[in-house]
Amino acid sequence: MPPDPQALLDYFDACRLGDIGGIRAALAAGLGLEVDFSLRAEHNLPDPPRCGPLRSPGSPYLFPATPLMVAMRFDQRLAAEYLLDQGASTRTTNRQGRTWLHLFAWGGKAWHVALLMDHPRSALGVDDYSGQIEQETPLFCACFHQNEAACRELLARGADPNRFQRIEGTDYRFNALHQAARHARLGVVEMLLAHGADPNQRTLPPLQNPSSVFENGRFTALHLALLPKSIYKRGQDGAARDTLDTIRALLRAGADPALTCECQLPVNERFDGLTPYDFEVARRRELDEEFGPRAVTSGWFVRNPPEVLELLRVKSGSKIATD
Repeated sequence: MPPDPQALLDYFDACRLGDIGGIRAALAAGLGLEVDFSLRAEHNLPDPPRCGPLRSPGSPYLFPATPLMVAMRFDQRLAAEYLLDQGASTRTTNRQGRTWLHLFAWGGKAWHVALLMDHPRSALGVDDYSGQIEQETPLFCACFHQNEAACRELLARGADPNRFQRIEGTDYRFNALHQAARHARLGVVEMLLAHGADPNQRTLPPLQNPSSVFENGRFTALHLALLPKSIYKRGQDGAARDTLDTIRALLRAGADPALTCECQLPVNERFDGLTPYDFEVARRRELDEEFGPRAVTSGWFVRNPPEVLELLRVKSGSKIATD
């Protein structure tokens, strides 16, 4: 016999509002810890305005709306702890293989990560990969979205900042520092470096299907920090300042400006053997040809400020005439 729709709705509301008495009553009525509130057709459950749809049918990105998920998404910590105490599973995944730790590292709060890592009934590992395709760790997800609170919690619990990932929808292999440097996320970069991230570790070439210019090769964090930055939300000046500060942080941590990149693919072999300084010179020349020498931005992306060249000047081993 299918569950009563009103009983399910009351259970959902109890999780959403942190009503532990209501949750206890629902469990006593046999509704269970793993009921999925988003399966409305199966449960004949209406979609009232006060809760709204919790996922799109068939989406590989979103998660089953179990009681624990609802309590955490609505910031009900005591209710989430109670559900975990009763045996709620933390191993629920979406179709991409991401666990809830990946999800809340992506866009959650510090207590979300701490609860999922520290609760005695949780079975999640700090460096668990998300699946067989993307293979992203929770730390990488946190870095991708500049979630400093989640980064801090994960690093404090031993997350490896040098572990390689395969990025969603691609075959690129970066570590967390590469990702943070690529997007000039200074707070995350400094945090990773303080926890042992290697500033001189190069990216790995793809396993198959090479196509992109920059991700298909072996680049240091300094090379990646030079790639154009989005001006979305931080503006032209903010993006330029973030790039400069990120490069300074990498250099302070021991990044070697004489290390070269390795590119043997037709799409990027023109960058093979370039130091970060020479890489920036080559990129500036290409942008000059495409947008003109006076162009400061190209679409949503801003050029690096002139001070970058002074930070990275290398006078030996240069393949480009730089003086």
